[in-house]
Amino acid sequence: MANITPDQVLAVINLIAHDDDLYDRFINATDQLNTPRAHDGHAPEALTVEQLAADIASAA
Repeated sequence: MANITPDQVLAVINLIAHDDDLYDRFINATDQLNTPRAHDGHAPEALTVEQLAADIASAA
């Protein structure tokens, strides 16, 4: 498994900070992922961490 560098983290933060649509999606995603889990223990179906990561990667 590759290590994530501080520069990579900073690049993602800068990307989110400068793209209004991506910022809104990030905030909405964190709200969704923070929602209490359903009875079955799974996060809401509307968004996954993988989908959010794909959005960030495609905006780079």
